Amino acid sequence: MERLLRHVFTLSYMRPTPDGNWEGQFIGVYSSMEQVERAQQRLRARPDYRDYPQGFQVDCLRLDEDYDDHDFRTFVFD
Repeated sequence: MERLLRHVFTLSYMRPTPDGNWEGQFIGVYSSMEQVERAQQRLRARPDYRDYPQGFQVDCLRLDEDYDDHDFRTFVFD
């Protein structure tokens, strides 16, 4: 039986602006951390990203799960 994908990984980028605010963008959704790392490597070569490399943010989300309760979030990798 084929194993179904149960998690996805999102990649975003945030950086401070000269006036003290923050700007950012959503980059993409990936099927594995390996794919996220490849995307980060590609993007780090670009001027907009290489100036603030710590701005990448990765989130792992479970499919078919409600995220309306911010006090109770567990991720189980099986």
